[in-house]
Amino acid sequence: MRLSLKSSILLGSVILLSNINATEIKIDSYGYVGAIYNQGFIGANKNHSVIGLTARAGANFYFDYGLSVGLAATGAWAALDNKKNNLFLGFNSSKYPNTGDVSDAFIRYIGDSWSISGGRFDASFLEFDWLANSIQGVGFNYKDLYKNRIVKKMDLWLTYFNSILTTGYQPNRIGSELGTMYAYHPGGRNNFVGQNGGNVVAGGLNMNLAGFVLDPYILFNNSVAHSNDILVQVGTKFGYIIDFARDWRSSTLLRAMFQYAPNYLTLNDDFGFLAWVDQEFKYSNWLKFGLGFYFVGGESIWYINDNSRFYGSWTNALNNNYFAKDNWSAYLFGSFDLINNRLGIDIMLAGGDYTEFSAILKYTAWKGNTMKTDIGGGYVYFNNKNNYGKGDNLIVFAKLSY
Repeated sequence: MRLSLKSSILLGSVILLSNINATEIKIDSYGYVGAIYNQGFIGANKNHSVIGLTARAGANFYFDYGLSVGLAATGAWAALDNKKNNLFLGFNSSKYPNTGDVSDAFIRYIGDSWSISGGRFDASFLEFDWLANSIQGVGFNYKDLYKNRIVKKMDLWLTYFNSILTTGYQPNRIGSELGTMYAYHPGGRNNFVGQNGGNVVAGGLNMNLAGFVLDPYILFNNSVAHSNDILVQVGTKFGYIIDFARDWRSSTLLRAMFQYAPNYLTLNDDFGFLAWVDQEFKYSNWLKFGLGFYFVGGESIWYINDNSRFYGSWTNALNNNYFAKDNWSAYLFGSFDLINNRLGIDIMLAGGDYTEFSAILKYTAWKGNTMKTDIGGGYVYFNNKNNYGKGDNLIVFAKLSY
């Protein structure tokens, strides 16, 4: 099944390329080569040393009438992994369990109001808080479905997918795309989407109502990972964003989710819910700070990506779930973009059932017309009482991208 899907996408791409004059094609190439050193000192990560090397290369081909095709490949290698303890796959598995895959193979149409992608593609264009990975499936987004004096924006999104490519990437986390490597099959499909090959259907609205944000959604998985049963989630994001004083912005967001998932991780809880409030203040384009609080009741929350501020997950190959069963945490955070956005710094302090201290920085050491080199590193300490236990990570990384 997966071979026929991949073959169909590649064959369709070749046919499309062969039937359009070369002068009508715009090519946008991209990629990176990265290395990360990850050293643990205490708890579950004690004396654990990892050196991961990753690379990605691809190109998007843009044609007339909004059509485009994308092709890319990615790979990873654990040059050093002296204490293999990937909790998803067992204590004999590396934090880089897969060596590579075709990361992108898609056909996309972008019109004035709507866009659709099919194949393997980056799902971030859907603007769904809990999905920012490369997925295998179909994604659809319709802009400005309805507008009036009060409804400033109403966008509709829909998606189906049955596998994901996982590099560790989490939105707004420095260096996270270098953290691990799960190919679409079997890694991403079996360990994140579905125990026996799950199929996920989801949809929602992204709305702006006179300054208020409202993003309801529903998600269904017919065979969730770590179980053979269905999973249903219904949730929303509600908030208010306002500019005040000079160059200041306040963003107040409340996320709520209800989940039904029989036999997911534990047998005695079929239901779970998440309540999460986050307050951010932003000054100009160089300073962000704020605080937040979340609580998980009942079963652990299943998710692909999150828009939190925590670093304790991806540094441990996504084993450390801060949204685990009956967890709560309160946190403070600060983020800085300095020296004309060449230096980025993230600082987080959280306490509760999930505790974290993290300080991570990234510096753009060199930047050309189409290439740049980033170097960075930092330290993460965490203690997850209801899930992973305590541990820490000292990380150093470098990345050349174009």
